[in-house]
Amino acid sequence: MYLQDLKNSIASLKPYIQKKYNVGKIYIFGSYAREEQNEQSDIDILIDFDKTPDLLTFIELEEFLSNRLHKSVDLVPKRKLKPQLRDTILKEAIAI
Repeated sequence: MYLQDLKNSIASLKPYIQKKYNVGKIYIFGSYAREEQNEQSDIDILIDFDKTPDLLTFIELEEFLSNRLHKSVDLVPKRKLKPQLRDTILKEAIAI
């Protein structure tokens, strides 16, 4: 999957995700954002939640995205970014 295809796929899911999971903004980062992905790459998605979900809801969203995108998804809440990685991730993050 290429970056534009990934952006389109996530954009089509965005209204549902925002409503069901209280999500504000969605970003792609990591190898897909840099267009350096390979067959083993997972999809790194940064999520800005309007309301922090419980663990089961978070896992449900991660599995939903993995199933819909047919690829393993690493879901990262924006509020939980480690300070040492925050600037790097936000610099390369692509808003959907």
